[in-house]
Amino acid sequence: LQKRTGANATTDYRNIPVFSAYEPLHIPGLNWVVLAEIDKAEALVPVSQLRNDILLFAVVISLFILAIARLILHMITNPLVKLKEAALRLGKGDYSRKVDVTSGDEIGSLAQSFNRMAEEIREERRQRISSAYDGQEMERQRFSRDLHDGLGQQLVASKLMLEGLEEQKQIDLPATFSDLRQ
Repeated sequence: LQKRTGANATTDYRNIPVFSAYEPLHIPGLNWVVLAEIDKAEALVPVSQLRNDILLFAVVISLFILAIARLILHMITNPLVKLKEAALRLGKGDYSRKVDVTSGDEIGSLAQSFNRMAEEIREERRQRISSAYDGQEMERQRFSRDLHDGLGQQLVASKLMLEGLEEQKQIDLPATFSDLRQ
């Protein structure tokens, strides 16, 4: 009625919060005002619904992102865990297992390199063991030759000398004992 236009939040005659909008009518001879009111709770229902929808959407998107992140994390860490376990087994001397190569990325390349390294270690170990056995066999053969050619012949010669003592005269015994001692 004071010829002003405006909108505000206030309480109505029922003492309930409302949004009000008013404007005077420009009709000659009339001093009227148009007043529109809506309860605040009723006006904010779409806003509350939109807020709830946005929160629900954010939660669903967050869960989806977490699920994808977990899947990617599993895809990255699982091969690394297998590679670590294989390295520990290799360190303990278990050369029989290989790491499965399932991807062509850096982790797959690392697994292939690990498998090659394990195979080279296994082959080198096999060669060392074979060399050790060959060395032992060569030492046995040398020892056998030494026994046969050296000590064996000396023992046979000593035996023959002892057998010859029975036929010798008593005078030559000290010389024969000296030869046997040597």
